[in-house]
Amino acid sequence: MKVYVITSGCYSSYHINAVSLDKREAEEMCATLNDDMFLNNYSEIEEYDTDEIKVNTNNAIKTRFYMAVDKNTGFQIYFQSGFLVTKDVNEISVTADGSIEIIATLPRETTDEEAKKIMLDRIAEFKAKRANI
Repeated sequence: MKVYVITSGCYSSYHINAVSLDKREAEEMCATLNDDMFLNNYSEIEEYDTDEIKVNTNNAIKTRFYMAVDKNTGFQIYFQSGFLVTKDVNEISVTADGSIEIIATLPRETTDEEAKKIMLDRIAEFKAKRANI
């Protein structure tokens, strides 16, 4: 199956304007969008063949989260909401600037708040091990 993606912009301003399964409809949307565009800010159609995408349906879908906290205060520096993955990655490391970064792959239905609690518990365990407690 072909998918037609109408895009515009470049680099950090690159974005998708619309998606269509019908080429003629995509051309009409693109032309309509370009009626109001100026110079280099025009829309283009990108064509993708979804038949080329192979998916192993045997893999469990999970959610991966990222978090960083201050090593001394435990203050949360950042937290990235979960996104879907199939591979497990669970890592904790201390950065040169003194923060602790954690990657956690959790069950698909895990909420952000549940993930934060689990990740903070893992950080506490990590710090205790490093302190030989």
